[in-house]
Amino acid sequence: EGHTAPVVSVAWSVDGQLASSSNDDTVIIWDLSSSQPAQTLEGHTAPVVSVAWSVDGQLASGSYDNTVIIWDLISSQPAQVLEGHVSDVASVAWSVDGQLASGSADDTVIIWDLNLDQSARTLNGHTSDVASVSWSADGQLASGSDDNTVIVWDLSSGQPAQTLEGHEDSVTSVTWSVDGQLASGSYDGTVIIWDLNSGQPTQILEGHESDVASVAWSADGQLASGSDNGTVIIWDLNSGQPAQTLDGHEDSVASVAW
Repeated sequence: EGHTAPVVSVAWSVDGQLASSSNDDTVIIWDLSSSQPAQTLEGHTAPVVSVAWSVDGQLASGSYDNTVIIWDLISSQPAQVLEGHVSDVASVAWSVDGQLASGSADDTVIIWDLNLDQSARTLNGHTSDVASVSWSADGQLASGSDDNTVIVWDLSSGQPAQTLEGHEDSVTSVTWSVDGQLASGSYDGTVIIWDLNSGQPTQILEGHESDVASVAWSADGQLASGSDNGTVIIWDLNSGQPAQTLDGHEDSVASVAW
């Protein structure tokens, strides 16, 4: 406890640091021994809805102030403020090789040139807000949108390589497993695991009684999802049924992370 408004994103670093972001416009890095904030990062001027750690320990955040900030964790000040989106930044994600991508309510995905503090490439293909972006281990980029689709991008051309259709409502979260499986969660209450050869769902996981807000794979291939009904489900992918339903939150679960 330390935020003064809803917590909407959580992320673990490779070395076990936990960061969270909130509608209170801040990012907190937690001291897990005391359960108190180790650092409170202030620099955004609107709700901070996404945080992500790079492999080498850089922390980025995206905000409804239309910016992405990369933080200087020594001074607790912004190291870089990335401006290029013209609406809310809903999601930020680092690739294994240090590329930073963001998705926005301006319907675009931006891959940033961190040497120049500006957009290196703007990806156009969604027809509504981009709610989530995610990199695979081998450098593929996927995004989910309020247009009910998931796009896997051709980064050489900047065009969609695949547009995955199967959800019946906004796609809120996309996530890659270590072995390259792509899953997405949606306001239609389902989680879909995609067959990227056919572009069709491999599995449609049903068990939440409300909107699915976040999905995440563990390193060993377990899939978890969080829902607006306050639960987290860990899935049995052999049966397609919940293996565990975790009850403990008293309101919507906006973000899950392994």
